[in-house]
Amino acid sequence: MKAVILAASQGAELGELTRDRPKAMVSLAGKPLLAHILETYRSVNVKELSVVRGYKKETVNLPNVKYFDNDQFATTQEVSSLAAAAEALEGDVIVSYGDVLLKKYILQELIDTDDDIVIMVDSNHAESRNRGRNADFVSNSEPNSRRAYQNVVTLKGFRPEREDAVHGEWMGIVKLSPAGTKLVREKLKALAAEPARLATMKLPDLLQLLVADGAKVRVIYTTGHWLDVDSVEDVVVGAAF
Repeated sequence: MKAVILAASQGAELGELTRDRPKAMVSLAGKPLLAHILETYRSVNVKELSVVRGYKKETVNLPNVKYFDNDQFATTQEVSSLAAAAEALEGDVIVSYGDVLLKKYILQELIDTDDDIVIMVDSNHAESRNRGRNADFVSNSEPNSRRAYQNVVTLKGFRPEREDAVHGEWMGIVKLSPAGTKLVREKLKALAAEPARLATMKLPDLLQLLVADGAKVRVIYTTGHWLDVDSVEDVVVGAAF
């Protein structure tokens, strides 16, 4: 199992905290946010770690990590960063954001799920800290329930228009099997022929394309125990995560 962490953005919403370093390197409890993320991966024996840098990339210099650079970070989105690390998309790979903290058991549950493409969804979206932000709410084949626990739940789409169609919030992490990484590499290769489109695409857009192509994206429901660091208040909360 390998991991690719997308950490190219500045995080301008954090103000002075990201004037001379990217959000991923902002200090939480005396260590960079990215260091906490890497430690969580290593705690579940994911040791082959890659990070995509961009803004102030020279400050992203933690040891025992392979680095890829998205030098067009200011004019591109997350899928361009993933494309910069395409060579790391081989075998079993987890892709996650460089500003999301997760408890260890969430990573372990992803690792233990065998489907080709698996995402974690927080079913308690009504209490999301991301309400009012650009949150990644999703609609799935069925909502979280005791019955859903026994069934295979799959992703239908992101940002449903109706509130009653929202079944949770995607937590910014996806696990790919070898077959899953092959699908993603093929899609990135096809998108390379459309650079203007590629530049605008976020990870949810890529997952939506895979669903439109007929891929099954498995959903694992959970509740809480993660934090999207998107404000100064989140930095304070993250220090005690």
